[in-house]
Amino acid sequence: MKFGDGLIGLFIVALGVAVFGQAQGFPKVADQFYGPGLFPQIIAAGLVLCGAILFARTLRTAPAASFRVDAVSWRGNRRGAMSGAMVLAALLAFVFLGDTVGFPIIGFVTLVAFYLWLGRRLPVALLVAAGVTLALDLLFRLVLHVPVPSGPLAAFW
Repeated sequence: MKFGDGLIGLFIVALGVAVFGQAQGFPKVADQFYGPGLFPQIIAAGLVLCGAILFARTLRTAPAASFRVDAVSWRGNRRGAMSGAMVLAALLAFVFLGDTVGFPIIGFVTLVAFYLWLGRRLPVALLVAAGVTLALDLLFRLVLHVPVPSGPLAAFW
């Protein structure tokens, strides 16, 4: 899938504006001119500037292709479209069911589904999905100290 540079430029500008607005709410440090929001605001200003330059350059050089979205590679490729839909479904499952079902269950089921979709045998898919899910859970909990939702497995985790 290919997005026109004008569309990407607008997305970068919007991202920069959102980061700048979010950084405005960072707490101020007493007796200092700058606070923790200064660096994110500098980055956000750079994003807005670069996105605006990309957008303006694209409008000047190729206005017809500025906002084009081409999905040529997906036409007639049902397997590719289904793979993209599976990734989107997995992401939405994590977002909407993450707190109630938990990361270990969603991660395991998602990985098994992906491995089976890729043509792996069921025993291999189950073993690898269990190992990867456990490794990611331990990495987030113990190394990165990021609390991930356990869902009904909270009593065991």
